[in-house]
Amino acid sequence: MRLPLAYCSSMPLKQKHIEQFKTMFEKEQGRVLSDEEAWEMASNVLDYARLLLEIAEEQINSEKSELSNPAG
Repeated sequence: MRLPLAYCSSMPLKQKHIEQFKTMFEKEQGRVLSDEEAWEMASNVLDYARLLLEIAEEQINSEKSELSNPAG
């Protein structure tokens, strides 16, 4: 089940998410992040993911519209 975009965009980051992000970042990059760095980076990643989701939904809706209203 997919969550609606409006619901996803209102979900705040929680401290447990930041801790998970810090753990993954340290494992992948070998550098420990401060909470402030992790909050900023995780927020940026989340904003980017939301943007990609919004673009994909717009494209899907456009394609559905074209299929249901073919020209000619």
